[in-house]
Amino acid sequence: MKFSVGFFLHNSSLNTHFEIYVKRENNFRMVKKESKPYGHIYVANYPVNGKNYVGKTKIERWAEDKNPIQERWKEEADIAKNKAEKGLRLRHIENAIVKYGSENFILFEVDKAYNREELNIKEQNWIKKLDSMNREKGYNMTEGGEGGIKSPEVNERMTKINQEIARNPEVQEKMSRSISEKWGDPIYQENVSMGVTNKWQESKYRERQFTARVEGKREIQNKREFLKDIQDMKKKEINVKYDMTGKSINKRIEEILGHHGVKNYSEAKKYLKDKDLDDLVKDINERLNDRSQESNLKKEISNKREFLEDILNMKSKDIVQKYNMNRATVNLRIREMLGEHGVKNYTEAKEYLKEKNLDDVVKDITERLSDQTQKYEGTTEISNKQEFLEDIQNLQKNEIDHKYGMDGKTINNKIEGMLGEHGVKDYTDAKEFLKDKDLNEVLKEIEERETMGRGSLQHLS
Repeated sequence: MKFSVGFFLHNSSLNTHFEIYVKRENNFRMVKKESKPYGHIYVANYPVNGKNYVGKTKIERWAEDKNPIQERWKEEADIAKNKAEKGLRLRHIENAIVKYGSENFILFEVDKAYNREELNIKEQNWIKKLDSMNREKGYNMTEGGEGGIKSPEVNERMTKINQEIARNPEVQEKMSRSISEKWGDPIYQENVSMGVTNKWQESKYRERQFTARVEGKREIQNKREFLKDIQDMKKKEINVKYDMTGKSINKRIEEILGHHGVKNYSEAKKYLKDKDLDDLVKDINERLNDRSQESNLKKEISNKREFLEDILNMKSKDIVQKYNMNRATVNLRIREMLGEHGVKNYTEAKEYLKEKNLDDVVKDITERLSDQTQKYEGTTEISNKQEFLEDIQNLQKNEIDHKYGMDGKTINNKIEGMLGEHGVKDYTDAKEFLKDKDLNEVLKEIEERETMGRGSLQHLS
């Protein structure tokens, strides 16, 4: 015997609850005869706390002899169980299913729809009607429809989780290893090179890159005014006033307030409430001045043997903490010491140093670094141009800066002096230009040009 299921909604100050009424179909003739619907809107209600979850399902997904709402709920339960077993992050409704059991929820069909757009709209309407994005009343995390907007609470929580993951040294190490492996693949290198070359042919891309470089160097001259604007203005108004993109504004905010854990406009607006801006600006200026002085003092590893022992015996995150360096700086120190053996990061160093005599390794490092220092100390000249060009092909920019004892600007001036007539102005241009070039031919051309230049000067004198 067939049954029809209807529902009544009752609103109370405590929660929203449902009453089911069931009548025999032959006594319930008031139901309007309609064409077959496209889908159903349903509510899963947990009666103990009165919280609701609004969901939808399309009829075409299920066999004709199946109840679409029950089948969709079984699917939700299976997904929740599988994600929980794998330790994956769960949605609110999945957490509730795992905690209370899917069988303890009461399912209601609350609406029908006859096309996809109507289904999405009705889902959104029911979520609003039941206020089920409110954690005290429901389990929905988005406004519904397709790709619904997440609640501010969910967005904030997901942002914090992603930031914590990104700051984890072990995750950073895995990413670094993965990137190193990719760059070891000649096909990958060629694809990236071709992609970059093609991109630079596009005028809009070149314009965006130029704008980003200019904005990246732009300073906030009046920090008090900038912080006051964050307190009083909307984000897009600040973008217009300072003529920067949102990303550049956030970068300036992080430079100024990052030590308080503030990384973007929203966090800054919240942090600056009721703050004394004069005291804050004073603190910021003192800290930025200290940081500027510290940045001039390069972080060296004074005891190289101890550092190598630590690589063998400690986790990367412990090394980062002990030496008060970020992961990139630790890996840079490793490359300076062991780079000529093909060692580029913590993982490779740990493998390389196994069963090595550390005294011999340290002796070799000390002698090599000493030779480099004597070779380039006190000069801004490049005595061996072939070695310099080979370094551009094989080393990263900061490694070249350190090796030759020059800052980035001076290195770029040297590059432009050698290769400027080919339109090469900096390290990036030079690396691209020198790809597949015969260095002997390049050097011959440089020497001929310099000889002609010297001849012209002698003639003038």
